[in-house]
This record gives sequence, structure tokens and C-alpha cells, in this order.
Amino acid sequence: ASPEARRSETLADATTRLDAARQAAAQRTACAEAERAVRGYLAARFAVPAQALPRDVLDDALDRMSLRAQGLADSHRRALIEARAAAERVQYAPDQARAADAVVARTRAAIESVHEATPAHQEESA
Repeated sequence: ASPEARRSETLADATTRLDAARQAAAQRTACAEAERAVRGYLAARFAVPAQALPRDVLDDALDRMSLRAQGLADSHRRALIEARAAAERVQYAPDQARAADAVVARTRAAIESVHEATPAHQEESA
């Protein structure tokens, strides 16, 4: 598949997870899906072993990684880290259904922003 097709598929996969999160009745399920969307997107788009890393190690790795060479600005990297952290925070907080909806929206915005800001050819090395 072409880089542009893989790029579109990567966004579609993340969007599918976020749609499932939005429809989830339980806030824990919604937040878990939002976190999986971030991890899956990082793994597919930037070859970050996000699925296998513990949360704190993933955040440290993203803080140390220079993804600028792959087209990822610091602000986009921080948005993904913050979206993942918010998903974890709200996932276990009591009675936070409205906050879970906000987490899903924040995650979608972060992923879409990164997707729009990074060129398709960056995926060839992933």
C-alpha cells in the first residue's frame, strides 16, 4: 500500500477505537479504548513500541524521543502524552462519565492534529 493509504488506514484505526470509546456505556471502557487508540496510533505511525511499554515508561520514552525528524512537533507529542494520561486518570475516578467523554474528544483531537501535521512519507520508515 502507498504511504498515503497506510497513513489513512492508521487514522481510520484510531478513529474506530475512539468511536467505540464514545459509545461505551462504562467510563472505564471508554477511557481504556482512548488509551489504546493513542498507543495504537503511536505504534503504527511512528514505530514506537507503545503497546508493550508500561504507561510511565511510554511517557518517559516519548519525552526523550526526538520525533521531530519524523515530523512530530513537541506540542503534538505532549498532546498525545496528556491525552493518554487523562484517559488513565479518568478511567479509575468515581462517577466521571462526562469527563470520559471529554477524554475521548481530547484524544481524537490530539491524534487528528498529529495526523494532519505529519507527512505521509514518514510512515515508510515505520
